[in-house]
Parts: sequence; C-alpha cells; structure tokens
Amino acid sequence: VTAMMWDDEGVLCYTVLVGDNLIAERADNGWVNSTKMLNIIGLSRGKRDGLLKHEEQRLVIRRGSKQLKGVWLPLPRARHLAESQGITNDIYPILEDNIEPFL
Repeated sequence: VTAMMWDDEGVLCYTVLVGDNLIAERADNGWVNSTKMLNIIGLSRGKRDGLLKHEEQRLVIRRGSKQLKGVWLPLPRARHLAESQGITNDIYPILEDNIEPFL
C-alpha cells in the first residue's frame, strides 16, 4: 500500500497496484475507484460499466490523472462488488476499514 496526493481533489489516496491497475481509496471518505478495481479481472468495458451504472451512490471522475478516472463507490458497496466478483483477496488490503497500518 502506498499513499499519494490527488492534487485535483486535494485529498490523500491509498493505493494498491495489482498488475497494471492502480486501485485507489480516498483517505477522507473511503470511496474506492471501482472501475480500476473491476479492471483486474479483465471484464469488457460494457460488462464493467453495466455493473457500475446501477449503483445509486456513485461519483464519476472524468478529468485529471488517468489512474484516478473512473466510477468511485462508497467502501461498503465496493466491498460488496469485490466479493460478488471474487476479487477481495486480490486487492487486499484496499478494502480494509483501517488501511493506515499497511502503509
């Protein structure tokens, strides 16, 4: 786990690199870039976007760093999505309640 500053938002993010995918969680509110999270299993864009578009609470980031663009979900929903896709262990510890000890 590493920490990086998201300058456009002025917030610290915790990140885990899985293959070529940098999965980020905002330190201030726990929201997770779920687009990048789903990319690790190689879903087609249509399948991935289909899963994410039905989320009631979501924030779509289209500007800024390529690593941070995508659909962001609250931590509980990101956890549920990861569990349903069988990737929780692959992205550990990004979905932990307290990630700071892993830095």
